[in-house]
Amino acid sequence: MAGRAIQDVLSDHSDWLQNSGHGQRAILINTDLSNINLQGADLREVNLAGSNLAGVDFSGTNLSHRNMFNVDLQSALLKGADLTEVDRGYYSCGNLGKKFEGQQSSAGNIT
Repeated sequence: MAGRAIQDVLSDHSDWLQNSGHGQRAILINTDLSNINLQGADLREVNLAGSNLAGVDFSGTNLSHRNMFNVDLQSALLKGADLTEVDRGYYSCGNLGKKFEGQQSSAGNIT
């Protein structure tokens, strides 16, 4: 991200998702995004591997088709988040089963 505001990165990502010929895919590997509000954001295909997502509000966020390997989700809010086909790998969080309870996901993806 190198000094760019997260809003700018996500705006470029949105343009990339819309195939408008503009923007670029968000690659946020090993990024500290702790305690920010991403409520309702379209984060499809964002690579968040190794990132600190502790306390992030992902309520209503589209997190499908994305890499979340080795992320910290302590106290993250995931109510109404779409977790379809998330590559989850290893998460650092409390009770993972309760955290993802009732979330959309592909079969066998979230346990």
